[in-house]
Amino acid sequence: MRNTKKLRRYKPTAFKAKDSHYDRDAADFAVAFIENLCHTKGTWAGKPFLLLDWQEDGKLLVGGDATSVLLWDVNSESAVTSIPTNNSFSVTAMAFNQFNPSLFTVGCGDHALSVFDLREPPRSACVMALRASASSTKKPILRAGFSTATRVISASLGQICIWDTSKPTPLMAFPDDGLVAFDLQRRAPLMASGSSKQHIRVYNKNGEMRLDMKYHTGLYGRRIASVSTVALHPFRLLLAAGLTDASTCVFSFEHYKA
Repeated sequence: MRNTKKLRRYKPTAFKAKDSHYDRDAADFAVAFIENLCHTKGTWAGKPFLLLDWQEDGKLLVGGDATSVLLWDVNSESAVTSIPTNNSFSVTAMAFNQFNPSLFTVGCGDHALSVFDLREPPRSACVMALRASASSTKKPILRAGFSTATRVISASLGQICIWDTSKPTPLMAFPDDGLVAFDLQRRAPLMASGSSKQHIRVYNKNGEMRLDMKYHTGLYGRRIASVSTVALHPFRLLLAAGLTDASTCVFSFEHYKA
């Protein structure tokens, strides 16, 4: 197996059983096993699987250029079930609901967003189909995630949507000019976007923009380059951004107030 990233700093989850222990070698083996699997057909044939959200009980969702998602059990190193997406477009984003481990959301290349329930049979697991306005179609969803037990936030090229899983249309949809990257902080009411038009924005989970960063820090800070990726720190108010000029920036807003 090829070299894989190893977890250097391990912080036990709040859901860890008192009589359980963390086995680093077993965890690294599970990650390596998934990352060495490859697609066998379609435009992604021969390319490795994209490792996405883990669930606390060892379940893993895998998707890509296919009309279904695979649910893997990393303990037995086997696929548990295949769940149809009911969509002819490829899967572009997935996320478990951290508030209800039976639910997960899937975004596809036609801007369709669906909520699935693992307690249902695979063919009827889709419990809610969410779709934005016609003007948003053909824009693949870049990222999606649950901000509360019933609220989902999704980002596509140039637009961010906030959904309630009890309604088929978004509660709010607002443009973000040039959006090409997006991340959601699960423990703080924040989300961040990166733009091809040289700015990084931070929003609260009500969709209100709180920060709009266009320049490097310092007295003679120059304009940042176009953004290719953004990532919010999972535990701290830090934001990393990868830029198209091959530079990486880290922004701190520890004293931010929502």
